[in-house]
Amino acid sequence: MSKGQWKYTKENPRGLTCRQQETLVYLLMGFDNKQVAEKMEITIRTARMHIKSIYVFFNVKNIYGLMSLFIDKKMLAIEAKGVLSV
Repeated sequence: MSKGQWKYTKENPRGLTCRQQETLVYLLMGFDNKQVAEKMEITIRTARMHIKSIYVFFNVKNIYGLMSLFIDKKMLAIEAKGVLSV
């Protein structure tokens, strides 16, 4: 982990903040940056920062790399309990 990460990020077993986990769920559902920002009630810039952090964490360059990682690893069964209110 990089030295700049917050204590609660380091303590999280998944290595992502709660907001990054929420962003990840939306990305895997096919939301674009603007839709993620609207759903999470944040700015597009903040959404982009969460997305960039997710890409760095999973060592991918874009959404296609992220999606292929989750499909290849059969990781699509994300526990989104309490995150989404659809």
